[in-house]
Amino acid sequence: MANAMIPFINNDFHSGGKGMDGKTASQVFEENLPSDIRHADREALEFALTQVRAMGVRKSQVWLRGVGYYNERLLSYSGRKAIVRQSLLSDAEVLICDLDDRFLFTATANEFKEVAGDPRKAIEKVKRERSFFLPPPSASARVNAGRKRHTRRG
Repeated sequence: MANAMIPFINNDFHSGGKGMDGKTASQVFEENLPSDIRHADREALEFALTQVRAMGVRKSQVWLRGVGYYNERLLSYSGRKAIVRQSLLSDAEVLICDLDDRFLFTATANEFKEVAGDPRKAIEKVKRERSFFLPPPSASARVNAGRKRHTRRG
């Protein structure tokens, strides 16, 4: 019913609201829509829709959520920080950027070096295996999870 109601409100419901002058929401939208709308290309959208972290590089890897991402070019960043951008859609690769957020290269998850087939399936398998071997939280950990720890300083 909501899907039928939204077009009715936008197209048929004439508003007496401020600046609407008795027009429908769709009419006001069309009148105020700029003619020169810019659209981002796919690569720019994928770059923008990433989780961003500044993190230290160890040897030739960066680590996110227990998964190591490798690229031999990371060796030159060992002991320094880099910006790591992880796609919201895939855990197979991360984008490595300098501290000014300029793209340098991609790094691939280590689990894929010796695995044939789809890397996403391999990473899901590794995640399942890891979660299977983790012990469940103790009862006191579940109870105290939301409590604030007290320190000497208060």
